[in-house]
Amino acid sequence: MNLGVPGLDISALMGTVITELSSLVDVPLLIDTTEAAALESALRAYPGRALINSVSAEPERIAEFLPLAKKYGAAILCLPLTTDGIPPTPEKRLEAAEYLRKEAHNVGLTDNDLALDPIVLPIAAESAAIQTTLDTLALFRKNLGFPTLMGLSNSSFGLPSRPKLNSTLLPLALASGLDAPLANPCDEQFKTAWDACRVLLGHDLQGLHWSQSYVPQPAIIEPKPIESNSDPLAILRQSIRLGEKEGVLEKIEHALNAGLSPFQIAEEGLTAGMTEVGIDFGNGRSFLPQVLLAAETMRIGFDLLKSRFPKENSSRGLCMIATVQGDIHDLGKNIVIALLENSGFEVVDLGKDVAPEIIVEKAKELRPAFIGLCALMTTTLPALDRTVEALKGIDFNEPIMAGGAVLTPDYAQKLGVHHAKDAVIALELAKSWTSKKGENESENI
Repeated sequence: MNLGVPGLDISALMGTVITELSSLVDVPLLIDTTEAAALESALRAYPGRALINSVSAEPERIAEFLPLAKKYGAAILCLPLTTDGIPPTPEKRLEAAEYLRKEAHNVGLTDNDLALDPIVLPIAAESAAIQTTLDTLALFRKNLGFPTLMGLSNSSFGLPSRPKLNSTLLPLALASGLDAPLANPCDEQFKTAWDACRVLLGHDLQGLHWSQSYVPQPAIIEPKPIESNSDPLAILRQSIRLGEKEGVLEKIEHALNAGLSPFQIAEEGLTAGMTEVGIDFGNGRSFLPQVLLAAETMRIGFDLLKSRFPKENSSRGLCMIATVQGDIHDLGKNIVIALLENSGFEVVDLGKDVAPEIIVEKAKELRPAFIGLCALMTTTLPALDRTVEALKGIDFNEPIMAGGAVLTPDYAQKLGVHHAKDAVIALELAKSWTSKKGENESENI
Protein backbone atom coordinates (compact mmCIF):
# COMPACT_ATOMS: atom_id res chain seq x y z
CA MET A 1 0.00 0.00 0.00
CA ASN A 2 1.52 3.25 -1.13
CA LEU A 3 0.05 6.75 -0.70
CA GLY A 4 2.84 8.52 -2.55
CA VAL A 5 0.68 11.04 -4.41
CA PRO A 6 2.03 14.60 -4.76
CA GLY A 7 0.25 17.13 -2.53
CA LEU A 8 -1.13 14.60 0.00
CA ASP A 9 -0.40 14.79 3.71
CA ILE A 10 0.58 11.13 3.88
CA SER A 11 1.06 11.01 7.65
CA ALA A 12 -2.43 12.40 8.29
CA LEU A 13 -4.14 10.09 5.80
CA MET A 14 -2.22 6.90 6.53
CA GLY A 15 -4.07 5.89 9.70
CA THR A 16 -7.49 6.40 8.09
CA VAL A 17 -6.61 4.44 4.96
CA ILE A 18 -5.09 1.58 6.95
CA THR A 19 -8.18 1.34 9.15
CA GLU A 20 -10.49 1.25 6.12
CA LEU A 21 -8.40 -1.29 4.21
CA SER A 22 -8.08 -3.57 7.24
CA SER A 23 -11.86 -3.87 7.41
CA LEU A 24 -12.12 -4.74 3.71
CA VAL A 25 -9.37 -7.32 3.15
CA ASP A 26 -8.17 -10.28 5.19
CA VAL A 27 -4.59 -10.46 3.89
CA PRO A 28 -1.56 -8.80 5.47
CA LEU A 29 -0.68 -5.31 4.24
CA LEU A 30 2.67 -4.34 2.78
CA ILE A 31 3.22 -0.72 3.82
CA ASP A 32 5.35 1.20 1.35
CA THR A 33 6.58 4.60 2.47
CA THR A 34 9.83 6.47 2.94
CA GLU A 35 8.50 8.69 5.75
CA ALA A 36 8.95 7.51 9.33
CA ALA A 37 5.96 9.53 10.60
CA ALA A 38 3.66 8.01 7.96
CA LEU A 39 4.96 4.54 8.78
CA GLU A 40 4.24 4.95 12.50
CA SER A 41 0.75 6.23 11.73
CA ALA A 42 0.12 3.12 9.63
CA LEU A 43 1.56 0.66 12.16
CA ARG A 44 -0.37 2.26 15.04
CA ALA A 45 -3.67 1.82 13.14
CA TYR A 46 -2.99 -1.62 11.71
CA PRO A 47 -4.71 -4.44 13.64
CA GLY A 48 -2.35 -7.18 12.44
CA ARG A 49 1.30 -7.82 11.67
CA ALA A 50 2.35 -5.63 8.78
CA LEU A 51 5.33 -5.94 6.46
CA ILE A 52 7.39 -2.77 5.98
CA ASN A 53 8.56 -2.11 2.44
CA SER A 54 11.39 -1.61 2.87
CA VAL A 55 14.48 -0.97 5.01
CA SER A 56 17.71 -0.30 3.18
CA ALA A 57 21.21 -0.66 4.60
CA GLU A 58 21.48 3.13 5.03
CA PRO A 59 22.07 4.57 8.52
CA GLU A 60 19.13 7.00 8.46
CA ARG A 61 16.60 4.38 7.34
CA ILE A 62 17.93 1.87 9.88
CA ALA A 63 17.75 4.38 12.74
CA GLU A 64 14.15 5.42 11.91
CA PHE A 65 12.45 2.23 10.71
CA LEU A 66 13.93 -0.65 12.73
CA PRO A 67 12.81 0.69 16.15
CA LEU A 68 9.27 1.19 14.76
CA ALA A 69 9.21 -2.40 13.50
CA LYS A 70 10.21 -3.62 16.96
CA LYS A 71 7.71 -1.36 18.75
CA TYR A 72 4.71 -2.42 16.64
CA GLY A 73 5.68 -6.02 15.93
CA ALA A 74 6.08 -5.55 12.19
CA ALA A 75 8.24 -7.55 9.81
CA ILE A 76 10.66 -5.79 7.48
CA LEU A 77 11.66 -6.33 3.88
CA CYS A 78 15.42 -5.88 3.78
CA LEU A 79 16.64 -4.04 0.70
CA PRO A 80 20.39 -4.48 0.00
CA LEU A 81 20.83 -0.84 -0.93
CA THR A 82 23.72 1.02 0.69
CA THR A 83 24.87 4.64 0.83
CA ASP A 84 27.00 3.80 -2.23
CA GLY A 85 23.93 2.73 -4.19
CA ILE A 86 22.92 -0.71 -5.47
CA PRO A 87 25.70 -3.24 -4.93
CA PRO A 88 26.85 -4.50 -8.35
CA THR A 89 27.51 -8.12 -7.37
CA PRO A 90 25.54 -10.82 -5.54
CA GLU A 91 28.28 -11.05 -2.93
CA LYS A 92 28.01 -7.33 -2.13
CA ARG A 93 24.23 -7.58 -1.87
CA LEU A 94 24.64 -10.47 0.54
CA GLU A 95 26.98 -8.33 2.65
CA ALA A 96 24.37 -5.57 2.78
CA ALA A 97 21.67 -8.06 3.80
CA GLU A 98 23.88 -9.50 6.54
CA TYR A 99 24.53 -5.96 7.83
CA LEU A 100 20.78 -5.29 7.97
CA ARG A 101 20.29 -8.56 9.84
CA LYS A 102 22.88 -7.53 12.45
CA GLU A 103 21.29 -4.12 12.93
CA ALA A 104 17.85 -5.70 13.23
CA HIS A 105 19.11 -8.00 15.96
CA ASN A 106 20.57 -4.99 17.78
CA VAL A 107 17.09 -3.49 18.25
CA GLY A 108 15.56 -6.80 19.36
CA LEU A 109 14.19 -8.14 16.09
CA THR A 110 14.76 -11.79 15.17
CA ASP A 111 15.29 -13.72 11.96
CA ASN A 112 11.55 -14.43 11.90
CA ASP A 113 10.95 -10.70 11.40
CA LEU A 114 13.03 -10.45 8.22
CA ALA A 115 12.41 -10.94 4.50
CA LEU A 116 14.77 -10.17 1.63
CA ASP A 117 14.58 -8.36 -1.70
CA PRO A 118 17.40 -9.24 -4.17
CA ILE A 119 16.76 -6.05 -6.26
CA VAL A 120 15.67 -6.36 -9.89
CA LEU A 121 17.07 -4.00 -12.52
CA PRO A 122 15.91 -3.66 -16.15
CA ILE A 123 17.58 -6.05 -18.55
CA ALA A 124 17.35 -3.33 -21.22
CA ALA A 125 19.81 -1.18 -19.25
CA GLU A 126 22.17 -3.92 -18.03
CA SER A 127 22.54 -7.26 -19.83
CA ALA A 128 23.71 -9.07 -16.69
CA ALA A 129 21.02 -7.56 -14.43
CA ILE A 130 18.76 -10.61 -14.22
CA GLN A 131 21.57 -13.12 -13.80
CA THR A 132 22.86 -10.99 -10.91
CA THR A 133 19.40 -11.08 -9.33
CA LEU A 134 19.12 -14.85 -9.73
CA ASP A 135 22.58 -15.38 -8.25
CA THR A 136 21.65 -13.08 -5.37
CA LEU A 137 18.53 -15.16 -4.65
CA ALA A 138 20.64 -18.30 -4.56
CA LEU A 139 23.14 -16.70 -2.16
CA PHE A 140 20.34 -15.43 0.09
CA ARG A 141 18.80 -18.89 0.25
CA LYS A 142 22.11 -20.61 0.95
CA ASN A 143 23.46 -18.19 3.56
CA LEU A 144 20.41 -16.63 5.21
CA GLY A 145 17.32 -18.66 4.38
CA PHE A 146 14.85 -15.80 4.94
CA PRO A 147 11.74 -15.50 2.76
CA THR A 148 12.44 -13.59 -0.45
CA LEU A 149 10.17 -11.22 -2.38
CA MET A 150 10.79 -9.41 -5.63
CA GLY A 151 8.90 -7.60 -8.36
CA LEU A 152 8.98 -9.20 -11.79
CA SER A 153 8.05 -6.22 -13.94
CA ASN A 154 11.21 -4.18 -13.33
CA SER A 155 13.09 -6.77 -15.39
CA SER A 156 11.19 -5.94 -18.61
CA PHE A 157 10.99 -2.17 -18.28
CA GLY A 158 11.39 -0.49 -21.69
CA LEU A 159 10.88 -3.70 -23.70
CA PRO A 160 7.88 -4.86 -25.75
CA SER A 161 5.62 -7.77 -24.77
CA ARG A 162 6.49 -7.38 -21.11
CA PRO A 163 4.08 -10.03 -19.73
CA LYS A 164 5.94 -12.73 -21.70
CA LEU A 165 9.27 -11.69 -20.22
CA ASN A 166 7.85 -11.38 -16.70
CA SER A 167 6.22 -14.81 -16.78
CA THR A 168 9.40 -16.36 -18.18
CA LEU A 169 11.45 -14.86 -15.36
CA LEU A 170 9.13 -16.42 -12.78
CA PRO A 171 10.33 -20.07 -13.03
CA LEU A 172 13.96 -18.96 -13.11
CA ALA A 173 13.47 -16.91 -9.95
CA LEU A 174 11.48 -19.57 -8.11
CA ALA A 175 14.10 -22.20 -8.93
CA SER A 176 16.81 -19.84 -7.64
CA GLY A 177 15.08 -19.37 -4.28
CA LEU A 178 12.29 -16.80 -4.68
CA ASP A 179 9.36 -17.34 -2.31
CA ALA A 180 6.88 -14.63 -3.35
CA PRO A 181 6.77 -12.75 -6.65
CA LEU A 182 5.17 -9.32 -6.91
CA ALA A 183 3.17 -9.56 -10.14
CA ASN A 184 -0.16 -8.90 -11.77
CA PRO A 185 -2.38 -11.79 -10.60
CA CYS A 186 -4.90 -11.13 -13.38
CA ASP A 187 -2.38 -11.71 -16.17
CA GLU A 188 -3.14 -15.07 -17.82
CA GLN A 189 0.46 -15.75 -18.81
CA PHE A 190 1.61 -15.16 -15.25
CA LYS A 191 -1.15 -17.34 -13.80
CA THR A 192 -0.27 -20.21 -16.13
CA ALA A 193 3.45 -19.90 -15.35
CA TRP A 194 2.74 -19.69 -11.62
CA ASP A 195 0.54 -22.80 -11.61
CA ALA A 196 3.07 -24.70 -13.73
CA CYS A 197 5.94 -23.75 -11.42
CA ARG A 198 3.97 -24.89 -8.35
CA VAL A 199 3.61 -28.32 -9.96
CA LEU A 200 7.19 -28.67 -11.17
CA LEU A 201 8.74 -27.45 -7.91
CA GLY A 202 6.57 -29.70 -5.75
CA HIS A 203 4.30 -27.11 -4.14
CA ASP A 204 1.15 -28.37 -5.90
CA LEU A 205 1.37 -31.91 -4.57
CA GLN A 206 1.00 -34.47 -7.34
CA GLY A 207 -0.30 -31.70 -9.63
CA LEU A 208 -3.81 -31.87 -8.14
CA HIS A 209 -4.64 -28.18 -8.54
CA TRP A 210 -3.15 -28.09 -12.03
CA SER A 211 -5.13 -31.16 -13.11
CA GLN A 212 -8.43 -29.83 -11.84
CA SER A 213 -7.99 -26.73 -14.00
CA TYR A 214 -8.07 -28.92 -17.10
CA VAL A 215 -11.02 -31.18 -16.35
CA PRO A 216 -13.22 -30.79 -19.47
CA GLN A 217 -16.44 -31.78 -17.71
CA PRO A 218 -17.64 -32.44 -14.17
CA ALA A 219 -16.77 -35.69 -12.46
CA ILE A 220 -19.54 -38.27 -12.24
CA ILE A 221 -20.03 -37.36 -8.61
CA GLU A 222 -18.96 -33.88 -7.59
CA PRO A 223 -17.39 -33.92 -4.09
CA LYS A 224 -19.72 -32.06 -1.77
CA PRO A 225 -19.74 -31.59 2.00
CA ILE A 226 -21.28 -34.64 3.67
CA GLU A 227 -22.99 -34.40 7.04
CA SER A 228 -21.50 -36.49 9.83
CA ASN A 229 -24.74 -38.46 10.17
CA SER A 230 -24.85 -39.43 6.49
CA ASP A 231 -24.34 -42.92 5.12
CA PRO A 232 -20.89 -44.09 6.36
CA LEU A 233 -20.21 -45.71 2.97
CA ALA A 234 -20.97 -42.45 1.13
CA ILE A 235 -18.59 -40.65 3.48
CA LEU A 236 -15.92 -43.27 2.81
CA ARG A 237 -16.36 -43.14 -0.98
CA GLN A 238 -15.91 -39.40 -0.91
CA SER A 239 -12.81 -39.81 1.25
CA ILE A 240 -11.32 -42.04 -1.45
CA ARG A 241 -12.29 -39.62 -4.23
CA LEU A 242 -10.67 -36.71 -2.40
CA GLY A 243 -7.55 -38.70 -1.47
CA GLU A 244 -7.94 -38.03 2.26
CA LYS A 245 -5.05 -40.18 3.46
CA GLU A 246 -5.07 -38.64 6.91
CA GLY A 247 -8.79 -39.09 7.52
CA VAL A 248 -9.70 -42.40 5.87
CA LEU A 249 -8.91 -44.56 8.91
CA GLU A 250 -11.27 -42.55 11.10
CA LYS A 251 -14.03 -42.94 8.50
CA ILE A 252 -13.48 -46.71 8.34
CA GLU A 253 -13.74 -46.94 12.12
CA HIS A 254 -16.95 -44.93 11.90
CA ALA A 255 -18.34 -47.42 9.35
CA LEU A 256 -17.32 -50.40 11.51
CA ASN A 257 -18.95 -48.85 14.57
CA ALA A 258 -22.13 -48.38 12.50
CA GLY A 259 -22.34 -52.17 12.17
CA LEU A 260 -21.09 -52.54 8.60
CA SER A 261 -18.98 -55.60 7.80
CA PRO A 262 -15.36 -55.24 6.71
CA PHE A 263 -16.21 -56.85 3.36
CA GLN A 264 -19.09 -54.42 2.79
CA ILE A 265 -16.83 -51.50 3.68
CA ALA A 266 -14.15 -52.72 1.27
CA GLU A 267 -16.55 -53.37 -1.61
CA GLU A 268 -19.15 -50.61 -1.25
CA GLY A 269 -16.86 -47.99 0.27
CA LEU A 270 -13.21 -48.33 -0.74
CA THR A 271 -13.54 -50.21 -4.04
CA ALA A 272 -16.66 -48.32 -5.13
CA GLY A 273 -14.94 -44.99 -4.47
CA MET A 274 -11.88 -46.10 -6.41
CA THR A 275 -14.06 -47.34 -9.26
CA GLU A 276 -15.67 -43.90 -9.51
CA VAL A 277 -12.21 -42.35 -9.73
CA GLY A 278 -11.22 -44.88 -12.39
CA ILE A 279 -14.30 -44.15 -14.47
CA ASP A 280 -13.58 -40.42 -14.27
CA PHE A 281 -9.99 -41.09 -15.28
CA GLY A 282 -11.06 -43.17 -18.27
CA ASN A 283 -13.46 -40.44 -19.40
CA GLY A 284 -10.92 -37.64 -19.00
CA ARG A 285 -12.70 -36.11 -16.02
CA SER A 286 -9.80 -36.69 -13.63
CA PHE A 287 -6.08 -37.20 -14.04
CA LEU A 288 -3.29 -39.44 -12.85
CA PRO A 289 -2.51 -37.47 -9.65
CA GLN A 290 -6.08 -37.98 -8.40
CA VAL A 291 -5.96 -41.67 -9.28
CA LEU A 292 -2.65 -42.20 -7.48
CA LEU A 293 -3.76 -40.28 -4.42
CA ALA A 294 -7.07 -42.15 -4.30
CA ALA A 295 -5.27 -45.48 -4.71
CA GLU A 296 -2.87 -44.65 -1.89
CA THR A 297 -5.77 -43.62 0.33
CA MET A 298 -7.54 -46.85 -0.55
CA ARG A 299 -4.44 -48.89 0.27
CA ILE A 300 -4.15 -47.24 3.69
CA GLY A 301 -7.78 -48.04 4.40
CA PHE A 302 -7.51 -51.62 3.21
CA ASP A 303 -4.46 -52.25 5.40
CA LEU A 304 -6.69 -51.53 8.39
CA LEU A 305 -9.48 -53.77 7.10
CA LYS A 306 -7.26 -56.77 6.38
CA SER A 307 -7.16 -57.78 10.02
CA ARG A 308 -10.96 -57.42 10.29
CA PHE A 309 -11.88 -59.72 7.38
CA PRO A 310 -13.40 -63.12 8.16
CA LYS A 311 -10.92 -65.83 7.21
CA GLU A 312 -12.84 -67.11 4.17
CA ASN A 313 -13.10 -63.63 2.64
CA SER A 314 -9.50 -62.59 3.17
CA SER A 315 -8.23 -63.50 -0.31
CA ARG A 316 -9.51 -63.89 -3.85
CA GLY A 317 -6.34 -65.71 -4.84
CA LEU A 318 -2.71 -65.11 -5.65
CA CYS A 319 -1.53 -63.28 -8.76
CA MET A 320 1.74 -61.95 -10.17
CA ILE A 321 2.33 -58.50 -11.65
CA ALA A 322 5.44 -57.18 -13.44
CA THR A 323 6.64 -54.48 -15.80
CA VAL A 324 8.50 -56.16 -18.65
CA GLN A 325 12.22 -56.04 -19.30
CA GLY A 326 13.62 -52.68 -20.43
CA ASP A 327 10.65 -50.70 -19.10
CA ILE A 328 11.23 -48.70 -15.92
CA HIS A 329 7.72 -47.29 -15.57
CA ASP A 330 5.54 -48.61 -12.79
CA LEU A 331 2.80 -46.03 -12.15
CA GLY A 332 0.14 -48.00 -14.01
CA LYS A 333 1.28 -51.25 -12.46
CA ASN A 334 1.11 -49.76 -8.99
CA ILE A 335 -2.44 -48.54 -9.55
CA VAL A 336 -3.50 -52.03 -10.66
CA ILE A 337 -1.79 -53.57 -7.63
CA ALA A 338 -3.55 -51.15 -5.28
CA LEU A 339 -6.93 -52.03 -6.77
CA LEU A 340 -6.25 -55.77 -6.66
CA GLU A 341 -4.93 -55.77 -3.11
CA ASN A 342 -7.76 -53.63 -1.90
CA SER A 343 -10.19 -56.08 -3.49
CA GLY A 344 -8.79 -59.06 -1.63
CA PHE A 345 -6.16 -60.40 -4.04
CA GLU A 346 -2.74 -61.48 -2.81
CA VAL A 347 -0.37 -59.76 -5.23
CA VAL A 348 3.27 -60.69 -5.81
CA ASP A 349 4.86 -57.58 -7.29
CA LEU A 350 7.96 -58.54 -9.26
CA GLY A 351 8.77 -54.88 -9.89
CA LYS A 352 9.86 -53.21 -13.11
CA ASP A 353 12.39 -54.09 -15.82
CA VAL A 354 11.81 -57.80 -15.14
CA ALA A 355 13.40 -60.37 -17.47
CA PRO A 356 11.18 -63.10 -18.99
CA GLU A 357 13.27 -65.77 -17.27
CA ILE A 358 12.47 -64.37 -13.82
CA ILE A 359 8.75 -64.16 -14.59
CA VAL A 360 8.77 -67.77 -15.84
CA GLU A 361 10.69 -68.99 -12.81
CA LYS A 362 8.27 -67.28 -10.41
CA ALA A 363 5.26 -68.57 -12.36
CA LYS A 364 6.51 -72.18 -12.00
CA GLU A 365 7.18 -71.63 -8.30
CA LEU A 366 3.98 -69.81 -7.29
CA ARG A 367 1.44 -71.07 -9.88
CA PRO A 368 -0.58 -67.82 -9.70
CA ALA A 369 -4.26 -67.58 -10.63
CA PHE A 370 -3.27 -65.09 -13.32
CA ILE A 371 -0.37 -62.89 -14.39
CA GLY A 372 -0.41 -59.19 -15.23
CA LEU A 373 2.23 -57.69 -17.52
CA CYS A 374 2.82 -54.00 -18.14
CA ALA A 375 4.58 -52.35 -21.10
CA LEU A 376 4.36 -48.59 -21.44
CA MET A 377 6.78 -47.95 -24.30
CA THR A 378 6.77 -49.04 -27.92
CA THR A 379 10.37 -50.14 -27.50
CA THR A 380 9.39 -52.66 -24.82
CA LEU A 381 6.56 -54.38 -26.72
CA PRO A 382 9.06 -56.98 -28.03
CA ALA A 383 9.91 -57.78 -24.40
CA LEU A 384 6.21 -58.34 -23.77
CA ASP A 385 6.13 -60.73 -26.75
CA ARG A 386 9.11 -62.67 -25.41
CA THR A 387 7.61 -62.91 -21.94
CA VAL A 388 4.28 -64.25 -23.19
CA GLU A 389 6.02 -66.77 -25.45
CA ALA A 390 8.19 -67.91 -22.53
CA LEU A 391 5.10 -68.45 -20.36
CA LYS A 392 3.44 -70.45 -23.12
CA GLY A 393 6.62 -72.51 -23.30
CA ILE A 394 6.05 -73.83 -19.77
CA ASP A 395 2.38 -74.51 -20.52
CA PHE A 396 1.13 -71.78 -18.23
CA ASN A 397 -2.60 -72.13 -18.82
CA GLU A 398 -3.93 -69.46 -16.46
CA PRO A 399 -5.06 -66.06 -17.84
CA ILE A 400 -2.52 -63.39 -18.73
CA MET A 401 -3.54 -59.75 -18.84
CA ALA A 402 -1.43 -57.01 -20.35
CA GLY A 403 -1.72 -53.26 -20.28
CA GLY A 404 0.11 -50.04 -20.95
CA ALA A 405 -0.28 -46.87 -22.95
CA VAL A 406 1.09 -48.36 -26.19
CA LEU A 407 -0.80 -51.65 -26.09
CA THR A 408 -3.89 -51.89 -28.32
CA PRO A 409 -6.71 -54.46 -28.19
CA ASP A 410 -5.65 -55.83 -31.59
CA TYR A 411 -2.05 -56.28 -30.46
CA ALA A 412 -3.18 -58.06 -27.28
CA GLN A 413 -5.50 -60.35 -29.26
CA LYS A 414 -2.71 -61.25 -31.68
CA LEU A 415 -0.46 -62.02 -28.72
CA GLY A 416 -3.14 -64.16 -27.10
CA VAL A 417 -3.53 -62.15 -23.89
CA HIS A 418 -6.36 -60.19 -22.32
CA HIS A 419 -6.17 -56.43 -22.87
CA ALA A 420 -6.50 -54.34 -19.69
CA LYS A 421 -6.97 -50.81 -20.95
CA ASP A 422 -6.88 -49.40 -17.43
CA ALA A 423 -6.79 -50.47 -13.80
CA VAL A 424 -10.57 -50.69 -13.48
CA ILE A 425 -10.80 -53.16 -16.38
CA ALA A 426 -7.85 -55.10 -14.94
CA LEU A 427 -9.77 -55.51 -11.69
CA GLU A 428 -12.94 -56.55 -13.52
CA LEU A 429 -11.01 -59.21 -15.45
CA ALA A 430 -9.36 -60.50 -12.28
CA LYS A 431 -12.68 -60.76 -10.47
CA SER A 432 -14.32 -62.56 -13.39
CA TRP A 433 -11.55 -65.16 -13.54
CA THR A 434 -11.50 -65.88 -9.83
CA SER A 435 -15.30 -65.96 -9.63
CA LYS A 436 -15.53 -68.54 -12.43
CA LYS A 437 -12.84 -70.61 -10.82
CA GLY A 438 -14.70 -70.60 -7.52
CA GLU A 439 -17.93 -71.65 -9.24
CA ASN A 440 -16.21 -74.53 -11.02
CA GLU A 441 -14.68 -75.76 -7.78
CA SER A 442 -18.09 -75.68 -6.10
CA GLU A 443 -19.60 -77.71 -8.96
CA ASN A 444 -16.84 -80.33 -8.68
CA ILE A 445 -17.54 -80.69 -4.96
